Amino acid sequence: MNATNSAALLYLWDRRTLFLGALSEHMELSQAAATLVIGLDQAFVLESAGQPVSCRSALLPAGSRVALQAGNNRLVVWYLDPFGQDFAQLRGRMHEQAGLFVALPDESLWIERHLALLEDGATPVHAYSLIEQLV
Repeated sequence: MNATNSAALLYLWDRRTLFLGALSEHMELSQAAATLVIGLDQAFVLESAGQPVSCRSALLPAGSRVALQAGNNRLVVWYLDPFGQDFAQLRGRMHEQAGLFVALPDESLWIERHLALLEDGATPVHAYSLIEQLV
């Protein structure tokens, strides 16, 4: 699927935010909250501490400074709770690489579930239930 022609969704809650949609440009990221990024169509590249990391899913600690090369990809971007609880739950299940954490367990399952969310335009309640199940 051509990512530039797909819809984008944004969900806002008190503790978390979710963006699903196409990103094709090179972006410099520095965010206050921990962030979980999942490539829906293909792997993406993050540059952290001068090292390129190619992956389908990555957990970025709060305060990380990374360059994102989405590669004309639809991405899931979860801005996690500001208290660090989500980060602590996910971090132990992923592999550390260049200061980031990659390879979400059951990655293909979570990709499919987020694809369905994007394609169906699910309700905020359904979207929020995904992160609750994930962490």
